[in-house]
Amino acid sequence: MAAAVLIPLSTINQNGGILPASALTQHVPRHGRSRGMSMKGKSAKGRSYSIVEDSDVTVAKAISFLLKRAAKADETEAESADEENDYLVADAEGWVSVADLLQHPNMTELRVDIEGVQQAAASIRARFTLRQKSNTDAERADSYQVRQNGKRTSLQAPVLEGTPLTKNSDNLPEYAVYETTYQAYPLILAFGSIKRADGATHSPFSAVNTTDAEVSIWVHLRTAMEQAPEITWQFTTTGGLVTSEEVPKSLWKKVVGRRQDIGLLLEDGEVRKEVPGYLRGKGGKGKAKKGKGMLRQEGQEGRVASESSDSNNEEEI
Repeated sequence: MAAAVLIPLSTINQNGGILPASALTQHVPRHGRSRGMSMKGKSAKGRSYSIVEDSDVTVAKAISFLLKRAAKADETEAESADEENDYLVADAEGWVSVADLLQHPNMTELRVDIEGVQQAAASIRARFTLRQKSNTDAERADSYQVRQNGKRTSLQAPVLEGTPLTKNSDNLPEYAVYETTYQAYPLILAFGSIKRADGATHSPFSAVNTTDAEVSIWVHLRTAMEQAPEITWQFTTTGGLVTSEEVPKSLWKKVVGRRQDIGLLLEDGEVRKEVPGYLRGKGGKGKAKKGKGMLRQEGQEGRVASESSDSNNEEEI
């Protein structure tokens, strides 16, 4: 056993209260942390770190990983891979059953249930949308579907069910919800309407009362049918709602951002708030990046403030 080494208190005080490197094991700090980390939660590169990652974030990452792989698998590959529990199978619109998701080995290892998926969907690291199917039990996993955010829906024509909806249809939902991202919404708003993706035959909507999309555009169906009867709405066999026509901004009842600090973006066709630049992806100007230029700028501002203060003092004298 190695002998204990006593460090004089005066030596510790001279180093600001920090123990010197171990004489027995060189380059290993005595306070139990690496040189690249600080006790304030910052790494050497200035990024935040956590010793124990939040469980909701862990689940959100696991779900995003599985949804990304599901989107890459074609029908043949998915069928063979599904037997090996490698891939999840998504429908034509990119939705995956939460019941299937929870049965995947990656999720069973985490011991996740439907409540865990709901909490992960509310996490700031969530990169997917969770929705509940109409007229289903909120406590059952098979009542929910998840889809990767920012993923272009399949260009395959959806399989329509029944006949186009009318104002008198018994199953007419109150709202049709178009789900999009913070990056895409400003482009949709600038265009002035929701239009089909290139090569697609329809624009996908959801007939649900709740949504966890980054941005959701709500269209009141009965009002839309009265103001624009030329726009047809129809259900798909997977429970979605689609239209083949463009849906102009004048028909948007409201647009809501998922983040609490964003909230209502548009109401009755009138813009209430804009998406911050830092949420629009590359090129956003919502967050200033600190660097040499910023330091120079701050230095100049400091000199200007100092000169202004000196000038004011001279005038007072």
